[in-house]
Amino acid sequence: VMVSLMVLVVANACACACACACACVQTCGDEPGDVLVFVSGAGEIATVVEYLAEYAQDTKRWVVLPLHAGLSVEGQDRCATAQ
Repeated sequence: VMVSLMVLVVANACACACACACACVQTCGDEPGDVLVFVSGAGEIATVVEYLAEYAQDTKRWVVLPLHAGLSVEGQDRCATAQ
């Protein structure tokens, strides 16, 4: 099992999304498992999800789900039960 810790300091949500997406792709490679990305707010989460969802759709390897307090209980539960 490989564990990586990366601290990113970026100027805006778009740059954050790009940096998070690149870090996830580079760090995870073909390894199975889960990735949890922490960013500062729902808007930033939506942007990161948008970028990662494009990669997930192209590769068919990932399921990308947002998780934040503004989601319904069902939306939050989806993260705990996704396969």
